[in-house]
Amino acid sequence: MRSANPFASPAWVLILTLALLVGLSAFAFISTPAMAKKGPGSQETSEVRGDQVEAFLSTLPARFQVDGVNPDGSFYSGTAQLSFDTASLTLTVNWQIGSNAYSGSGPLENGSFIINWGDTTPAIYTVTPELALSGTWAGGAASEIMTRR
Repeated sequence: MRSANPFASPAWVLILTLALLVGLSAFAFISTPAMAKKGPGSQETSEVRGDQVEAFLSTLPARFQVDGVNPDGSFYSGTAQLSFDTASLTLTVNWQIGSNAYSGSGPLENGSFIINWGDTTPAIYTVTPELALSGTWAGGAASEIMTRR
């Protein structure tokens, strides 16, 4: 009888995937040439983030895979349809998580999308170098990553 590999479970796969994406995002952020020349908040750093945001927005509307961790530590996954209104500069997100549907929208502020979706605090997302969205919600107690499907 073979023993089961505990790292093959869906929960471990999600944990390892999220850890890899966070690590790659942190590495890309730290190793960006603009970051080496200037510090956080510098004009060159803002330009790099602005280029990522512009590239991300050019891919919309699009459907994304959603993987996240709830405030209680449980995992969830689903999909989200994203669109951007250039007239109002507003990102709209329509999530489908299991049998639950959520929707929200919000502006781009200082390189982050602030999405009001009916909770007491907004979801806050930044664009990763891979043109995914990485964010938090529930006041930072929960996290989520959206990757293009």
